[in-house]
Amino acid sequence: MQYLAWPIAALAFEVFFVLLFRRQFAAFLERVSSVGRHGVSTLPIPGPRSIEQQADAPPSEEIQNLLQSFDSPAMLQVERAISDDLEARRLDSSSDTTKVLVRHLAKTRLQLACEFVYRLIFGSQIALLKRINTMGGRLSEADVHLYYQAVARANPDVFPADQPGPYEEFLVRQGLLLHRDDQFLITDFGREFLSWLVQSSAPENKAL
Repeated sequence: MQYLAWPIAALAFEVFFVLLFRRQFAAFLERVSSVGRHGVSTLPIPGPRSIEQQADAPPSEEIQNLLQSFDSPAMLQVERAISDDLEARRLDSSSDTTKVLVRHLAKTRLQLACEFVYRLIFGSQIALLKRINTMGGRLSEADVHLYYQAVARANPDVFPADQPGPYEEFLVRQGLLLHRDDQFLITDFGREFLSWLVQSSAPENKAL
């Protein structure tokens, strides 16, 4: 039986080797184009697509799902602004790689903008923003003034009763509200900020 030991050991090693590298063997066999007297001919290993090839190719389902995974009007606006800037600089804006990077950059910018506003906004301004959102996205200038008067009465040392301008203008300057035709309207970013408050579990009962 000793003369069988070496062939059996060699066979076991070959089986182990094939199992260990089965994926590489399968990939190699897929690239075999012909077998002849001079050996085996294989197709070249496909390299990564260039930016130009990506731009011309239809987006994959995975990339489509990613790009639609956290759509919002505010997100699309920021994306559009980034893409417009790339096009103005004559840089690629249509390849899969660029689209994915633009999407992540837009999301990061929105999150940073929300965090910045949150550090400055008063708790009563958050409550006002939520009220406007629940009132169809708009509230008259007179009603906003009345709201401010109530806040001023509760905090007379901070808010002068006859000066609602700075309180209201902060929300406009930060892009949370629009002031148009004696109406205050919530913006897409205003709604994004309210969504961010919920998603980040940020306390809404801030001071003032």
